[in-house]
Amino acid sequence: MRIGVFICYCGSNIGATVDVERVAKEVLKFPGVVFKQTNLYTCSEPGQEQIKKAIEEHNLNRVIVASCSPRVHGNTFMRTVESVNLNPYLFEMANIREHDSWIHDDREKATQKAIELIRMAVYKVRRHIELYPKYFELNKNVLVIGGGIAGIQASLDMADGGLKVTLVEREASIGGRMAQLDKTFPTIDCSACILSPKMVDVGMQENIELLSLSEVIKVEGSIGNFKVTIRKTPRYINIKNCTSCGDCEKVCPVSYTNDFEAGLSLRKSISKMFVQAVPSAYFINKRGKAPCRSSCPADVPAQGYIALIREKKYLEALKLHRTENPFPSICGRVCTHPCEKNCTRSLVDDPISIMDLKRFMADYELSLGEIPLPDMEESKSAKVAIIGSGPAGLTAAYYLSQKGFGVKVFESMPVAGGMLKLGIPEYRLPSKILDLEIDLIKRMGVEIITNSKIASSDAIWRLKHTDGFDAVFLATGADKNTSIGVKGENLDGVVSGVGFLKDVKLEKMKNIKGRVAVIGGGNAAIDSARTALRIGASIVEIFYRRSREEMPALDDEIEDAMEEGIVFNYLVSPLEIEGKDGKVEKIVLIKNILGAPDSSGRRRPVPVEGSEFSSQVDTVILAVGQEPDVDYLNIGKRN
Repeated sequence: MRIGVFICYCGSNIGATVDVERVAKEVLKFPGVVFKQTNLYTCSEPGQEQIKKAIEEHNLNRVIVASCSPRVHGNTFMRTVESVNLNPYLFEMANIREHDSWIHDDREKATQKAIELIRMAVYKVRRHIELYPKYFELNKNVLVIGGGIAGIQASLDMADGGLKVTLVEREASIGGRMAQLDKTFPTIDCSACILSPKMVDVGMQENIELLSLSEVIKVEGSIGNFKVTIRKTPRYINIKNCTSCGDCEKVCPVSYTNDFEAGLSLRKSISKMFVQAVPSAYFINKRGKAPCRSSCPADVPAQGYIALIREKKYLEALKLHRTENPFPSICGRVCTHPCEKNCTRSLVDDPISIMDLKRFMADYELSLGEIPLPDMEESKSAKVAIIGSGPAGLTAAYYLSQKGFGVKVFESMPVAGGMLKLGIPEYRLPSKILDLEIDLIKRMGVEIITNSKIASSDAIWRLKHTDGFDAVFLATGADKNTSIGVKGENLDGVVSGVGFLKDVKLEKMKNIKGRVAVIGGGNAAIDSARTALRIGASIVEIFYRRSREEMPALDDEIEDAMEEGIVFNYLVSPLEIEGKDGKVEKIVLIKNILGAPDSSGRRRPVPVEGSEFSSQVDTVILAVGQEPDVDYLNIGKRN
């Protein structure tokens, strides 16, 4: 790198305060500086010629001029260097006049400051790269932000001049503060008399697009080619159909503080801001969340992505879904969809089929090929270890990676996915669907280490203090089967629901014979029963201690199980599992009646004395619930 520095006296403007010759000697000590020169007036024609000559004779590829403000002669010197084929953006200017000599009278300190200003310019110009002009068509459309009197008048002036104007106003009507005033200062004129005609003109002007209830959230690009992202809040009223009759407001039962009148009165949830509002239509102030979103454990905005699906914006709908839940394909198949139970459409006819719509948009994406990567933030130096690759671990990995963190997932099993992979049967969640969404997370930069069990709190401590992770996220899930507390649970042939499903998915258990009894009424019980039937069981019965109405499994799953021939026995509880030679032989049960509700809100099963009976079985699958296995944490045992 060959830098030339040209220091100007600017007559006495600089030379009277700064020791220019001393500065010239010092600049040769800076890295990359191979030439220096002083001039009485560098901006003069002779001064510019000296710069050109030095560039050619000394093969300079960077130029610094230390003189006046770049606002005065910056363009002059850029043209000078360009005239001898040096890219003008490899030029830098140090202002030692306005920033130094004109504001100081101490010659020594002014000289030192000039040296420092040039030093900074040297280090800056070393980083410069060649730039070239880009030519493109200018977009003459105009965006006006704010619908007060200033925004209204500006929009009208430009629209009358033939420009296309988009006027963005965050409230339901334009007018701004002036619409709240009775009189205007200092002439005490009627505010509405001045403002209202202009508001009407905005509504009538064909060159103005009015976006009410809208806010600018992002501006990209440059002058002549800005790209603006605008968030528009729904009005919930069709402007074209609203006649502003006010009948809806009369019967609306909900009132809230009227901000337009500074909180001095109340307004209805459906209302107009004021009589002369533009647009002249009512709007609904909707607060809180939609029932479908409120009931979703992942807080997914179902109403949002359904609206986008309606507009056939499927990829945008998926992007919105992934802001809260990264697995639309998975949840489109196995979600328990509590959103549908709370859908207010059911008050009219049937709830919207939210889960089916989710699967539809996810399958559309899969039909296009590889799932596209989400927008990623700049990489950060911090690293996070995640223990467990189930739904919680994978979700954390997705969002942490999206925010730029380095993520490594440790999984004890030979495959990633946790209970999604090993606890849900293939007929409900095909492995290829799950693997596609896991592959997306891997492509985001997440490393998943299988067969890597973190078996103690000491191992967790080492991750943070020895292996260099800044944080550790525990996502080991709830895959420990709950005991039913009866004699015979340890007999050969008695298995847990979770363990049974895992062994089938890992192909450790490929077939099962004879009669199978499944204890439980949740989805794990149904999955176990239907899986047992698929791998060879001759008869499969489910024993559940409450009635069908209290059964927590999904209705669709129960009905499918019945169609497959699985027998359901309600209001029965196991008392004992009997065996012979260590092998299960039969299960003893007792009948129940339903009593008062328990803590879950369901009616408590009460055994009926003397109603015991037994059932011959070859296998018993216990699927009464799961809980977290936290033994590895050694809680309370570490100093």
